[in-house]
Amino acid sequence: MPDVSGSHILIVDDQELNRDMLSTRLKKKGFQVDSAAHGEECLKILDQREPDLIILDWMMPVLSGIDTLKQIRLKYSLSELPVIMATARDQSEDVVEALLHGANDYVTKPIDYPVLLARMNAHLKWRHLAKMKDEFLQIASHDLKNPLCTILGGSQLLQSSCKPGTVMTPDNYDLLTRLTKKAVIMKKIIEDFLDMRALQDGEVHLAKETVSLQELVQQCVSSNLPYAASKRIGLHFSSATSNDQVKIDPGKIMQVLENLISNAIKFSPFDTQVEVEVSDTHQNLLVHVRDQGPGFQEGDLQTLFQKYSKPVNRPTGGEKSSGVGLSISKQLAELHGGSIVAANNEGAAGAVFTLHLPKNTSPCG
Repeated sequence: MPDVSGSHILIVDDQELNRDMLSTRLKKKGFQVDSAAHGEECLKILDQREPDLIILDWMMPVLSGIDTLKQIRLKYSLSELPVIMATARDQSEDVVEALLHGANDYVTKPIDYPVLLARMNAHLKWRHLAKMKDEFLQIASHDLKNPLCTILGGSQLLQSSCKPGTVMTPDNYDLLTRLTKKAVIMKKIIEDFLDMRALQDGEVHLAKETVSLQELVQQCVSSNLPYAASKRIGLHFSSATSNDQVKIDPGKIMQVLENLISNAIKFSPFDTQVEVEVSDTHQNLLVHVRDQGPGFQEGDLQTLFQKYSKPVNRPTGGEKSSGVGLSISKQLAELHGGSIVAANNEGAAGAVFTLHLPKNTSPCG
């Protein structure tokens, strides 16, 4: 299950002492905490930043907890923003009223902190799973629907034209090849989604071993040669270091390299070059991936590694993307104590991505 300790909690209570005591205890558990003295202040905070959960006092001046809850539910559903009511009014009719108006749960005052913490964790995990479902439905409706329709239509055509015992025609073989490519796209999108969720949930563990970085890079270059050839792009490898031994999880770093190299090909115009080079500094081994594409537009570099970020320039061959590959790559590099830097080429067209990997890394689980 996901670790929710870093979640953003908003405490709404007109008693400063209550806010301070609860805030202190939650911060010790690793939560990010904001507080508001009344309902109107709570709504102003919501206009600026959406918390992960609200602890809302019932009895407040100006705008009561119930009235504040009604306003919250005009904008957020129960799964989007959980609200736990904190009240000294424990009569069943009051509890029913709070739940009917959109409270996810309630605790009575004085607050039993272990009970509150357990209920918070339950609702935060439920919210996390709801967001995961919504994200996958969004991916399914946008990124998976079109290739799935193509696969379905093509397979039906093959079924009708390729009767048992007949020889497959060149046209049907080409159709089968296109269907396979569409299935590969769908598989990559699903794998990216699952990798992103695993990274966010802290469920990725590294199996490190000492390997030759040059050999890994050469493998990734070789695996991308057919893709580059399909766009008449020259894909070249070079090395400027003789000391390329590094302790990493080779599978995870190959995933990063594959993403950087395939991205360079994806955004490169036909009949251009992609250069992949291994070099080193005193502390790091570097992998540079340079293309001759359009480079980055203003604002791209600020959002490039964010989840579902899409640059202004589009793939040159109509390729599809999950929008999370670079975000995954950045997180995998950071798990190794490294980083990825992106920039436009100096004095030339195109962009360069540089993967930094420490020559000596500390063990990571």
